[in-house]
Amino acid sequence: MKKRATIELSANFLVVVIISIVILVLGLALFMDVLDKTHDQTTFLDDRIKNEIESLLMNSGERVVLPMNREEASAGDLLVFGLGVTNVVGTDKDFYILAECDAYIDQAGNPGSCGMLVKGLDINDNIVDTREIKNTERKIFGIVLDFDPHALKGTYVFNVNVCYNGPNNNDPECSGSGFSDLYGRIHKIYVEIT
Repeated sequence: MKKRATIELSANFLVVVIISIVILVLGLALFMDVLDKTHDQTTFLDDRIKNEIESLLMNSGERVVLPMNREEASAGDLLVFGLGVTNVVGTDKDFYILAECDAYIDQAGNPGSCGMLVKGLDINDNIVDTREIKNTERKIFGIVLDFDPHALKGTYVFNVNVCYNGPNNNDPECSGSGFSDLYGRIHKIYVEIT
């Protein structure tokens, strides 16, 4: 009787160990997936890209630069684009980066609606970042585009606006942002979902 109880206890113990290992492996796989997406976001803006943005800000005379604005991706991908801003207003200012899906064109060339095809640019929907930039200082922002796994194939066009509180107080591109004026021109990001 004792021998049978010992065997049953050993079998139960083995089942618990196997289930624990399976749960551990699934947890590690989930953790690695999250870590992989975070890793992609932070490594995308490597030193080479940051140096290119810095160089463009210094040499081009532009107040806002978005050097790499075209990308090919798959549905479910997370993309990060680098944007550089130089404050030449004359005083320290808060700058607000707004990225919105402006257009969708399917693979046949027909226009459509961005609608719910993109999960969101970040957790705050369209707001990418707000940051104070001191006078004559340059800052680099990362614009995150997180495409839904069911995003339709085709080209997505995003408007990227840099807004601040300036003298005009009426630029429609910045309406609803709490900031009044467009800083520089509207920039575009093009993403081809294949």
